[in-house]
Amino acid sequence: RPAPPPPRGPRLRPPPGTVREADLILHVVDAARDTRIEDYQAVMSTLDHEVFAGDEARPPIVDVLNKVDLIELEEVDVQAFHRPVFVSAKTGGNINELLSRVRSLLSEGKHSVSLIVPYGLMQDVYELARRERVQVRAYTGEGIEVEATLSSEDLAILLAKGGRISQAPSARGKRP
Repeated sequence: RPAPPPPRGPRLRPPPGTVREADLILHVVDAARDTRIEDYQAVMSTLDHEVFAGDEARPPIVDVLNKVDLIELEEVDVQAFHRPVFVSAKTGGNINELLSRVRSLLSEGKHSVSLIVPYGLMQDVYELARRERVQVRAYTGEGIEVEATLSSEDLAILLAKGGRISQAPSARGKRP
Protein backbone atom coordinates (compact mmCIF):
# COMPACT_ATOMS: atom_id res chain seq x y z
CA ARG A 1 0.00 0.00 0.00
CA PRO A 2 1.35 3.45 -0.84
CA ALA A 3 2.75 5.71 1.87
CA PRO A 4 0.31 8.41 2.99
CA PRO A 5 1.00 11.97 1.84
CA PRO A 6 2.70 14.28 4.32
CA PRO A 7 0.26 16.10 6.59
CA ARG A 8 -0.78 19.60 5.61
CA GLY A 9 0.26 22.55 7.76
CA PRO A 10 2.82 22.63 10.54
CA ARG A 11 3.81 19.34 12.13
CA LEU A 12 3.37 19.60 15.84
CA ARG A 13 5.09 16.62 17.36
CA PRO A 14 5.42 16.02 21.10
CA PRO A 15 8.77 14.67 22.22
CA PRO A 16 8.73 10.91 21.48
CA GLY A 17 9.36 10.02 25.14
CA THR A 18 6.12 11.73 26.10
CA VAL A 19 4.03 9.46 23.89
CA ARG A 20 6.01 6.34 24.86
CA GLU A 21 5.30 6.98 28.55
CA ALA A 22 1.56 7.52 28.06
CA ASP A 23 -0.95 5.11 29.56
CA LEU A 24 -3.27 5.64 26.61
CA ILE A 25 -3.30 7.49 23.30
CA LEU A 26 -6.49 9.19 22.12
CA HIS A 27 -6.09 9.49 18.36
CA VAL A 28 -8.64 12.14 17.41
CA VAL A 29 -9.49 12.38 13.72
CA ASP A 30 -11.66 15.06 12.11
CA ALA A 31 -14.38 12.86 10.59
CA ALA A 32 -15.73 15.77 8.56
CA ARG A 33 -12.56 16.03 6.47
CA ASP A 34 -12.48 14.24 3.15
CA THR A 35 -8.89 13.28 3.95
CA ARG A 36 -9.75 11.65 7.30
CA ILE A 37 -8.27 8.27 6.30
CA GLU A 38 -5.06 9.83 4.99
CA ASP A 39 -4.81 12.01 8.13
CA TYR A 40 -5.26 8.92 10.29
CA GLN A 41 -2.65 6.95 8.35
CA ALA A 42 -0.12 9.82 8.56
CA VAL A 43 -0.32 9.87 12.35
CA MET A 44 -0.15 6.09 12.58
CA SER A 45 2.89 6.12 10.28
CA THR A 46 4.59 8.68 12.52
CA LEU A 47 3.89 6.52 15.57
CA ASP A 48 5.13 3.39 13.76
CA HIS A 49 8.30 4.85 12.27
CA GLU A 50 9.35 7.82 14.41
CA VAL A 51 8.01 7.27 17.92
CA PHE A 52 8.02 3.52 18.56
CA ALA A 53 10.79 1.17 17.54
CA GLY A 54 9.89 -2.25 16.11
CA ASP A 55 8.35 -4.44 18.80
CA GLU A 56 8.51 -1.76 21.52
CA ALA A 57 5.52 -1.89 23.87
CA ARG A 58 2.90 0.69 22.99
CA PRO A 59 0.07 2.14 25.01
CA PRO A 60 -3.41 1.27 23.83
CA ILE A 61 -4.77 3.61 21.15
CA VAL A 62 -8.39 4.70 21.00
CA ASP A 63 -9.43 5.99 17.58
CA VAL A 64 -11.85 8.88 18.09
CA LEU A 65 -13.74 10.20 15.08
CA ASN A 66 -14.90 13.69 16.01
CA LYS A 67 -17.39 16.03 14.30
CA VAL A 68 -19.83 13.26 13.47
CA ASP A 69 -22.59 15.84 13.85
CA LEU A 70 -21.44 17.27 10.49
CA ILE A 71 -21.56 14.07 8.42
CA GLU A 72 -23.60 11.00 7.65
CA LEU A 73 -21.98 8.02 9.36
CA GLU A 74 -22.46 5.96 6.21
CA GLU A 75 -19.81 8.21 4.60
CA VAL A 76 -17.12 6.83 6.92
CA ASP A 77 -15.17 3.71 5.99
CA VAL A 78 -14.99 2.28 9.52
CA GLN A 79 -12.73 -0.55 8.32
CA ALA A 80 -9.91 2.00 7.97
CA PHE A 81 -9.91 2.57 11.75
CA HIS A 82 -9.52 0.25 14.74
CA ARG A 83 -12.79 0.06 16.69
CA PRO A 84 -13.44 3.81 16.41
CA VAL A 85 -15.60 5.78 18.83
CA PHE A 86 -17.77 8.32 17.02
CA VAL A 87 -18.21 11.58 18.96
CA SER A 88 -19.19 15.18 18.61
CA ALA A 89 -17.19 17.42 20.92
CA LYS A 90 -19.50 20.29 19.97
CA THR A 91 -22.75 18.57 21.00
CA GLY A 92 -21.29 16.10 23.51
CA GLY A 93 -22.69 13.25 21.46
CA ASN A 94 -21.36 9.82 22.44
CA ILE A 95 -18.85 11.24 24.94
CA ASN A 96 -20.05 8.72 27.55
CA GLU A 97 -19.06 5.83 25.27
CA LEU A 98 -15.61 7.38 24.84
CA LEU A 99 -15.21 7.82 28.60
CA SER A 100 -16.35 4.24 29.17
CA ARG A 101 -13.76 2.93 26.68
CA VAL A 102 -11.00 5.01 28.30
CA ARG A 103 -11.94 3.88 31.83
CA SER A 104 -12.02 0.27 30.71
CA LEU A 105 -8.60 0.42 29.06
CA LEU A 106 -6.96 2.31 31.93
CA SER A 107 -8.27 -0.07 34.58
CA GLU A 108 -7.28 -3.36 32.88
CA GLY A 109 -5.21 -5.44 35.27
CA LYS A 110 -5.57 -2.94 38.10
CA HIS A 111 -7.03 -3.12 41.58
CA SER A 112 -9.17 -0.50 43.33
CA VAL A 113 -8.11 -0.51 46.96
CA SER A 114 -8.17 1.56 50.10
CA LEU A 115 -4.80 1.64 51.85
CA ILE A 116 -3.16 3.02 54.94
CA VAL A 117 0.33 4.06 53.87
CA PRO A 118 2.94 4.97 56.53
CA TYR A 119 4.04 8.60 56.47
CA GLY A 120 7.57 7.49 55.61
CA LEU A 121 6.23 6.44 52.20
CA MET A 122 4.93 9.92 51.25
CA GLN A 123 7.34 10.07 48.31
CA ASP A 124 6.04 6.71 47.03
CA VAL A 125 2.45 7.99 47.23
CA TYR A 126 3.46 11.18 45.42
CA GLU A 127 5.17 9.20 42.63
CA LEU A 128 2.18 6.88 42.25
CA ALA A 129 -0.22 9.82 42.09
CA ARG A 130 1.71 11.15 39.10
CA ARG A 131 0.83 8.05 37.05
CA GLU A 132 -2.09 6.29 38.75
CA ARG A 133 -5.40 7.25 40.30
CA VAL A 134 -4.58 7.99 43.94
CA GLN A 135 -6.81 10.06 46.17
CA VAL A 136 -5.87 11.01 49.72
CA ARG A 137 -8.86 10.44 52.02
CA ALA A 138 -7.43 11.24 55.44
CA TYR A 139 -4.34 11.65 57.56
CA THR A 140 -4.51 9.23 60.48
CA GLY A 141 -2.29 8.27 63.39
CA GLU A 142 -1.07 5.28 61.34
CA GLY A 143 -0.40 7.08 58.09
CA ILE A 144 -2.13 8.40 54.99
CA GLU A 145 -5.43 6.80 54.04
CA VAL A 146 -5.70 6.65 50.24
CA GLU A 147 -8.03 5.18 47.68
CA ALA A 148 -6.17 4.08 44.60
CA THR A 149 -6.36 2.08 41.40
CA LEU A 150 -3.01 0.33 41.17
CA SER A 151 -1.28 -2.35 39.16
CA SER A 152 -0.55 -5.61 40.97
CA GLU A 153 3.14 -4.67 40.98
CA ASP A 154 2.60 -1.22 42.56
CA LEU A 155 0.22 -2.68 45.14
CA ALA A 156 2.73 -5.41 46.07
CA ILE A 157 5.52 -2.82 46.48
CA LEU A 158 3.42 -0.64 48.81
CA LEU A 159 2.35 -3.64 50.87
CA ALA A 160 5.95 -4.90 51.12
CA LYS A 161 7.08 -1.47 52.36
CA GLY A 162 4.52 -1.45 55.17
CA GLY A 163 1.28 -0.25 53.62
CA ARG A 164 -1.82 -2.21 54.48
CA ILE A 165 -5.19 -2.66 52.85
CA SER A 166 -8.01 -1.10 54.81
CA GLN A 167 -11.73 -1.29 54.11
CA ALA A 168 -12.49 -1.59 50.38
CA PRO A 169 -13.67 1.70 48.79
CA SER A 170 -16.91 0.16 47.52
CA ALA A 171 -17.77 -1.23 50.96
CA ARG A 172 -17.23 2.04 52.81
CA GLY A 173 -20.20 4.13 53.73
CA LYS A 174 -20.32 7.89 53.43
CA ARG A 175 -17.98 9.79 55.71
CA PRO A 176 -19.56 12.04 58.31
